[in-house]
Amino acid sequence: MAQVSGRAGRKHKRGLVMIQSNNPKHPLLQWVVDDNYAAMFEQQLSDRYKYRFPPYFRLIEISLMHRDAEFLNKAASALAGMLKPTFGALLLGPEYPLVSRIRNLYIKNLLLKTGKGTQGKQSKAELTRQLELFRALPDYKSVRIAIDVDPA
Repeated sequence: MAQVSGRAGRKHKRGLVMIQSNNPKHPLLQWVVDDNYAAMFEQQLSDRYKYRFPPYFRLIEISLMHRDAEFLNKAASALAGMLKPTFGALLLGPEYPLVSRIRNLYIKNLLLKTGKGTQGKQSKAELTRQLELFRALPDYKSVRIAIDVDPA
C-alpha cells in the first residue's frame, strides 16, 4: 500500500488512496492506515511460526503428473494416504494448482511442512523412503513426480 499511496500523488499535489473492504476493522488494514508496518511484520512472523511456514519451517511441494485426470486423482490420494500416518497435519492436499494442466499432463500437488535442521533431515529421509515405495507400486509407475523444496 505504501507503493500505491506514493504513486497516488504527483509532485506537489497530495493523492488519495481508497481501500474497499468488507472488514474495515481488520488488524491488517488498521496497520496500513496507521502506517505501522513494524506491528504488521511482527504479527506476520508470529503467525508464520504458529502455522509452520517459512522462515521458521521449510515447505516441500510434491507434484504428481499424469495424462489421465481420474487416474491422477487416485494416485494423489494413494500417496497422501501413505504419507498421512507419518506426517499428519503437516501434509496438505492433494489439490490442483492454479495451472492444473501443462502439455497434456494433469497436475496435483501435496505440500509438506518440515522443520529445519535435524528434524527437517529426518522428514526428508522419510519422504524419500515413502516416495520410493510409491514409485515401486506397479499401478503408479506411470505417474511423474517432481519435488520442489521451498517453492516460490
